[in-house]
Amino acid sequence: MPNTEQLNPSMNLLVGSSLAQSESVMIWIADTSKSCIYFNKAWLKARGRSLAQELEFGWLGGIHPHDYQRYLDCYHAAFDQRLAFKMDYRLMLSDNRYHWVTELGSPYFDSEGLFQGYMGICFNVSESKAVQLKLQNAVKALDHLNQANSVFLHNLCQELSMSLNTITFLTQASLKLDKIDPLSKECRQHLQDIQASSVYLSEVVRRAADENQAQLKSINSNLDLFDPLLEQEEVGQAQLNGLTALIAEDDSMSRSVFAALLGSSGLNIVFATNGEEALAQAKVLSQKNTLDFILLDLHMPKLDGLTLAKSLRKFPDFKTIPMIAVSADVFEVTKHSAFEAGFDGFITKPVDMNGLFQLLQKLFSKRAR
Repeated sequence: MPNTEQLNPSMNLLVGSSLAQSESVMIWIADTSKSCIYFNKAWLKARGRSLAQELEFGWLGGIHPHDYQRYLDCYHAAFDQRLAFKMDYRLMLSDNRYHWVTELGSPYFDSEGLFQGYMGICFNVSESKAVQLKLQNAVKALDHLNQANSVFLHNLCQELSMSLNTITFLTQASLKLDKIDPLSKECRQHLQDIQASSVYLSEVVRRAADENQAQLKSINSNLDLFDPLLEQEEVGQAQLNGLTALIAEDDSMSRSVFAALLGSSGLNIVFATNGEEALAQAKVLSQKNTLDFILLDLHMPKLDGLTLAKSLRKFPDFKTIPMIAVSADVFEVTKHSAFEAGFDGFITKPVDMNGLFQLLQKLFSKRAR
């Protein structure tokens, strides 16, 4: 039976309520020392453990290792400030599997306003999390498809534009030669019709390219609408604290995004706006022995990312430094070229930060072996 001996009268009233007796709502109560002194029947049934095993801090062993410290930080911070809190974490239940639970914690005061401890209410939300995860994966797949289609249309527009410009130039040149060596009236009319059509089609292609560019900017692959806790394997940013990265990116907006999202992790970032600047910065950082990894945009002015990577790999100091290619091009041939040039990883724009952290963790682990 749940323990009620350590509860004061006001807490006993709460324990006797219909909510505490519910079989679907898991409830715990902690005293002023943060130690849990009560668990209701629904909690013990869901966990498949005895009250003695759960009391005080025994229940904490059921929290998923990746959620453990995050839970403690939230719990202690709220407890010390007497604030309510809400968080999601994974908890081992009676089937020996981790389930997502949503927990609502609130400070408890007696009738005289004296702080008595905390009460927590938990709900098993694994099914809704699974649905959200499937939806997230579907949106990611759709996003990649949209990017591939947009890149294809972009390349197609470029090819058509170049071809139409050639046609326009040749018809103009032919019409100028008509003044020197006159053409037949019918032939001259055909050339004029070709020129008019090529000018019209060039304008159509230009509008299509503009619309496609706007669509590319609107694609959101960061999926900010979804809960980051859906990741089955969380990758912390603490591993980047104190490290130094060289990021070569000619787009100012992309540099701002990298600065905001990576800078908050304690990473020291050195930016370069073109390939030649990146090469110079890399040599300086290498001489200082302060360079830990490199991110290179493949399409940069002065020196492109593929050429720069090949140049860096020729130097002994850059043989083992992780290098990651960054590009909006999602074609396999581009990825293949990147790996042939000496890159260790490849990420697409817009950059998925969770994917980047996972890739960095993988590269650092590989480098440590």
